[in-house]
Amino acid sequence: MTTGSLLVGSYTLLAFAMFQHNAAYTPYGLACVCLSFLGVCIAGFWARKYPTRIAAGSDRLLTAAFIFFLVLSLFHPPGIYIGNNNYVLFVHLTTVLLALLAPIAFLTKRTTMTRSFFILAIVLAVTYRILMPIASPKPVIDVFADIQESVAHMLNGLDPYSTPVRDVYGSLTPVLQGYVYPPADLYLHTIAYVLFKDARYIYVFAELFVAWTIWSLTKGQSMRRRQLLTLIFLFHPRALFVLEQAWLDPLILLMFSVFLLLRQNGRERWSAAVYGYMLSLKQYLIFFVLHWFLLERRWTQLGIMIGTAILTAIPFLLISPHGLWENGILYNLQGSASADSLNFAPLLMQYGIELSSTVSLISGIAAGLLTFVIFRRLPPLRGYLFATTITTFAIFLFGARAYCNYYYLVSGLMVFLLALHATEETKITA
Repeated sequence: MTTGSLLVGSYTLLAFAMFQHNAAYTPYGLACVCLSFLGVCIAGFWARKYPTRIAAGSDRLLTAAFIFFLVLSLFHPPGIYIGNNNYVLFVHLTTVLLALLAPIAFLTKRTTMTRSFFILAIVLAVTYRILMPIASPKPVIDVFADIQESVAHMLNGLDPYSTPVRDVYGSLTPVLQGYVYPPADLYLHTIAYVLFKDARYIYVFAELFVAWTIWSLTKGQSMRRRQLLTLIFLFHPRALFVLEQAWLDPLILLMFSVFLLLRQNGRERWSAAVYGYMLSLKQYLIFFVLHWFLLERRWTQLGIMIGTAILTAIPFLLISPHGLWENGILYNLQGSASADSLNFAPLLMQYGIELSSTVSLISGIAAGLLTFVIFRRLPPLRGYLFATTITTFAIFLFGARAYCNYYYLVSGLMVFLLALHATEETKITA
């Protein structure tokens, strides 16, 4: 088995685990996640031990993963708050069509047929995403309410970090006292809200841009492999569910994509700025700072990265420092373990052991340092991608909380690792 085959298998296992009960805890789902994590670690070990043996996953294996995703997605609706059954019917019928055509398209040598199928699949993937916010306009989840209302508050001249948000679960007392994410997210959500009245359309753009980035960064590989890598990202069996729930992890993948593209094109300073913006999207991304040094060690670039991250917060540090600190920073750092997290936390809770967010911090520090040491001798890009993927995976698996969107981020990093694992590192390395 090659390193690439292990990565394809790990990606597929993780997607399967996420599909079970929407990544809520089950012993079987946890076993799949553990096997997926083990597969990535072994792949990294092989890449380190045999650095000149760059073997990608076979097209047949990628085709099997893609078809498996298509078949798997037929067993559940694409979302859980969809009010229009015609949308579900449309997605399922067209998915059946794709599942029937995919073996013919990718297991034959007719490039015209493969190209036509790829175009059809891309059109459908775009259509699914554009229609999802329309089919599920008001998902009953606090994340969506917090984003929508906080953006509206800001546009109406109110402080989004100090203005309470209604409780969508029925309580008369607001649970969220303001926007619970850093300002970098708020700016991007505002763009989509102003244009479409639904902030989730920024995620639609983000996922399509990520797909285009995968396609662009694999230039030089076979056409069929480029197509399959793009499709296994777009047709991840829980991608539409993540979109419906308004989870912001696609924004992280968006900025990660822009960062990689800019480095490939020799725009190091701009890539450093985008990297800094990405770091300011969520608190646990702080561990990406350490891995930055696997790619770049110039202090000027580090200053640009850190400076950009700080700049995103300055407006609200001046306007609402207390609200920003309490809601935008601390809120998501103070949560304890959840009984439905797909990691070891629910298992330990059965024995009276409840993990705190400190465990996530310790897991991140340990995994970050260990992967930095292990992968620093690999070619820069390859070492960086292995280090960030394994560290992020470890934070969730061994930390206090791990939900569907958390593993969706890990899945995205794994696709980039798959896409760039066998690519010549020329412009993109430091």
